[in-house]
Amino acid sequence: MASFSTVSVVRHRFPLPQLLFVLTVAAYFWAVRQSAPHLSERVATHFAWHGEANGWMGREEYERFLLGFGLGVAGFLVGLLHLARFLPACSLQVPGSDFWRLPQHYPVACRILARWSWLLAAMHLLFLGLLNVSVVAANQLSPPRLAGDALLWPGGIFLIGTGVLVWGLLRSLHRARMAWDVAS
Repeated sequence: MASFSTVSVVRHRFPLPQLLFVLTVAAYFWAVRQSAPHLSERVATHFAWHGEANGWMGREEYERFLLGFGLGVAGFLVGLLHLARFLPACSLQVPGSDFWRLPQHYPVACRILARWSWLLAAMHLLFLGLLNVSVVAANQLSPPRLAGDALLWPGGIFLIGTGVLVWGLLRSLHRARMAWDVAS
């Protein structure tokens, strides 16, 4: 067994993911609250393929939905990945699972996933915030209409950002494993 512990690789880092998450939550909350006064009492919230509004909510209901759904899903993602340490090791499905499922490595993998969860939740809030910008812009038109490219930016940023996050997770797992291998 190695004398080196990769736990130190994860545990003693600056809590940048948590800081980014808190800043994203604050920005998301502020953006949703600031956009509400720019909406009419009846908000177009769903749009057909060609951009015509076909679903509506009240302004306050829309604001509550955005805040509840956004913060609820973000909290769920963080909570779920933090609870992974209580699951059996056989439930871990990451590259190199045989290595990470070993009793001495499983807690490190769980810490890496927990750290990554903050960034994933922040990406979720960024995506919803950008969708809200598109919905607010669509509701400024009479009748409300979603522009054809209104979802390209939010969707593209979300897909690229999620790809970068997955790459970062895989890199963190790889680096921790290499540190363990070098020490042993």
